[in-house]
Amino acid sequence: MEQKPRVYITTGGTREAIDDVRYVTNFSTGKFGLAIAAEFLARGFPVTIFGSREAYREAQVYDRAVQSAWQGCFRVEDWNRKEWEQALEQQRKRNSFPIVPSVAPFQLLSHGEFHQFTSAKSLGDLLSNMKNGSVVFNAAAVADYTPVEVNGGKISSEADELVILMRRTPKLISTLREEYPNSILVGFKLLAGATDSELLEAAAEQIRSNQLDFSI
Repeated sequence: MEQKPRVYITTGGTREAIDDVRYVTNFSTGKFGLAIAAEFLARGFPVTIFGSREAYREAQVYDRAVQSAWQGCFRVEDWNRKEWEQALEQQRKRNSFPIVPSVAPFQLLSHGEFHQFTSAKSLGDLLSNMKNGSVVFNAAAVADYTPVEVNGGKISSEADELVILMRRTPKLISTLREEYPNSILVGFKLLAGATDSELLEAAAEQIRSNQLDFSI
């Protein structure tokens, strides 16, 4: 039987330190990447998740919902999608987690691997240790800009204004094709207020400039 390739999924937002107690981040929860992970796990693929702290918390919420749905509804061998959706809907009302795999679901943290990142640099370190010939979904919301200097201690809050010099964060996705020539690489492109044609153009450019196989 042919072995299925490992699927790597990055998800959640990076945190770029300003000082010892503050950081710059974004609104990403990691749910989107976790939904992809849940689908691949349910279909028997080995899955590794590179996720943020928020993504880990969301994975815990999802796993509790899966466990409760299984225990309160039916046995795994008697899986039925309609019953599963009804059972998970009850958990969704409690936890607000919108993932429903199209086949029998598994818990993310017990059936998949989860490695946590903080900054863009720590995510880059994780990406440098993947297997070639895998499938890589780059769904993480990596900071576009990073503070040039991290102040030791805590910046005083006495000043009325604060200026933080930031520089463009190196694009992690641009280095992957050279490192993993035989992997399937998938990127994600988010634009605010763009038309469909503008989104398609941006996705096509992302594929071209980063030598990707797909852009979502």
